[in-house]
Amino acid sequence: MPPHPDPSALLASILKVMTRHAETGCPKLAQLVARELQVLIQLSADDPLLGATARHLAQRWQLMGTTGASSGTSVH
Repeated sequence: MPPHPDPSALLASILKVMTRHAETGCPKLAQLVARELQVLIQLSADDPLLGATARHLAQRWQLMGTTGASSGTSVH
């Protein structure tokens, strides 16, 4: 069994991929964000707020990865 990733390194990776997605709009990057958030959910058993936030975001990123569009409205 592979070792669990370091949560700090995982968060850094998620932020990097989110930024790249913002630059390109690539749905495959949205799918990668959703998968990395799923890993973060598993690592956040001791942090209910982080787990709940990651679950919510994973659902939204999964939707973006399958539809290529955001489900929310613009706030700017």
